[in-house]
Amino acid sequence: MATRQAVSHLSLDYNRDGIYDFHTKHERLKATLEYLLADITGRLHYVRCLIITESCFRTRSQACPSATSVDLRLVLVVANVLENAQNLRYLQLECMHYLTMEHSRIVDAVIALPRLAEVRLTEVDSLTLKLLGGLRTSIRLALNVPQVPHVLPELAKLHGHNITELALPNPFSMRNAITLSRHYQWPSVRRFRTYFISPDNDDEGNYIGDIIKRIFPNLEIFEKPEQAIIDAFDGTVLSVNPNPTYVAVHLSKQA
Repeated sequence: MATRQAVSHLSLDYNRDGIYDFHTKHERLKATLEYLLADITGRLHYVRCLIITESCFRTRSQACPSATSVDLRLVLVVANVLENAQNLRYLQLECMHYLTMEHSRIVDAVIALPRLAEVRLTEVDSLTLKLLGGLRTSIRLALNVPQVPHVLPELAKLHGHNITELALPNPFSMRNAITLSRHYQWPSVRRFRTYFISPDNDDEGNYIGDIIKRIFPNLEIFEKPEQAIIDAFDGTVLSVNPNPTYVAVHLSKQA
């Protein structure tokens, strides 16, 4: 019983654990995955929540944080774990661009999970979005999609899916926002994060806030850099997150 309880919620975050060495992280991840696969019915079938962060695959240089190394040797082992985690309810996977490019089997494994209720994915590329089309539409999706506007056609194909959170972390101009509002709408999105380039309004007086409301008509929380506009939403600041500094604005419900 102790073993089953120990693996019901598994979060692999080596930065949190203070493990930064490339080789050490690889060996730790390998040992954990092999431990789960060694007794699928007695261990893996009891996992309900699985979080695998970017730190499992990416190592940042301590001297130069922008310099990174990526280790994808265990991607197929991760896919094997997912294929056998039949009772998984919540999954968070980071670095999806690298994982999917290494082997699309990892997305196929996610799609096939029979009891999955919520998925959170970061660094999602167009290939990953295309493959996610096979996901059950009832599953709650939280997506971090950096390659906008190049991936918008594939993202639009997930219109019928339950995307509740969407992050577009790369710079996003007023022109991009207006184009998006003319062609796309996601009523399921409740939380949206992005980084906008000034100005906050165009020559015709259109505000970013009003445009965002058209794209996400049921939006509740909008996260943006602290220096970006808040007034357009007539909302209240809920929190401030450092590095970079984002503010979360609670949108006033319209009568």
